[in-house]
Amino acid sequence: LTGLKETVEQLPEFVRLAASMGVSEVHLQRLVFDAAGFGKARPESSLFEQTRAEEQAAIEAAQAIGAALGVTLDASGATEPGLSLKRVADDRPWSTCRRPWSLMYFTAHGRALPCCIAPFSARGYDNYTLGDATQHSLRDIWNSPAYRGFRSSLLGEAPPAPCQNCGLRWSL
Repeated sequence: LTGLKETVEQLPEFVRLAASMGVSEVHLQRLVFDAAGFGKARPESSLFEQTRAEEQAAIEAAQAIGAALGVTLDASGATEPGLSLKRVADDRPWSTCRRPWSLMYFTAHGRALPCCIAPFSARGYDNYTLGDATQHSLRDIWNSPAYRGFRSSLLGEAPPAPCQNCGLRWSL
């Protein structure tokens, strides 16, 4: 479930619904947005760094309901929902991302991308395509100069374009 200012009050009922369907986990995802207006998501809908008391109360109520009904409520960045909505003091927040060392993300057309957020965080697939599964094996893509260079750049002082706001506007 994507947490939005407009819908966060529905979270407790969503957790109840999940429990009634036998779902054991609900994941609260922070809104991914671009301040320049790429896509429909807007900064003013985001809960990140601007959660009001009543919104926090809805999240806490959902956690309590989940605990009572056996539904785990977790959030972006493998943390609990309240922490996922606060900025972590870090000069290089993108550098804690482990995705490029632990998984691969592919579009339906076989393009290898850094992660599922990349299409929403930067324009132009060609700028961040790391390989093509219709042309190369997964092993070759994983070990390619493009993929290795991408992983290496995450450890540097300036992140790749799709990662510039990871940990800042949205979580890792």
